[in-house]
Amino acid sequence: MSNSLANTWKQHFLDLPQNEDANRNAGAFSNATAGSASNDERLKDFLEDPDAVTMAIAPITGKVKFLHSFKNLGGTRSRPADKIIALDGRGPTAQPVLIHKDVLLKTVQIEIPPLATLKTVANTTEVMAAAPAAENPGELNQSIAMILPPFLFSVLLEL
Repeated sequence: MSNSLANTWKQHFLDLPQNEDANRNAGAFSNATAGSASNDERLKDFLEDPDAVTMAIAPITGKVKFLHSFKNLGGTRSRPADKIIALDGRGPTAQPVLIHKDVLLKTVQIEIPPLATLKTVANTTEVMAAAPAAENPGELNQSIAMILPPFLFSVLLEL
């Protein structure tokens, strides 16, 4: 089905012809928001693909949000300050959201407990209390917003 024939926001993103190629290159999605990249590189990654879907936590409500269609309304001679917006929601009810650039590009670094430890925990409290490995702990160094590969986004839409 062509994405121009999709009658819902969800179907539009699920039917994109480039999804298959994007899924084969899933590593590029995590590299796009890696904390090791410069702020300019990460901002470009959010803005360059209008069909990218980003998962983020809303700062006030703490709810998971799916944002899409990022645009920079600034960064020009007449409007030099960056003004980043995105759409939150689906279809005609999607709401524009103004995003502070520093918040979008903020990175978090988390040391991850070993997989053997994570397999034994029963709840989120135990996950938070689990200690990272003493030697060579796994680390996650990412922006607080994550660009999702299509295979992951399609699963999350069904939850």
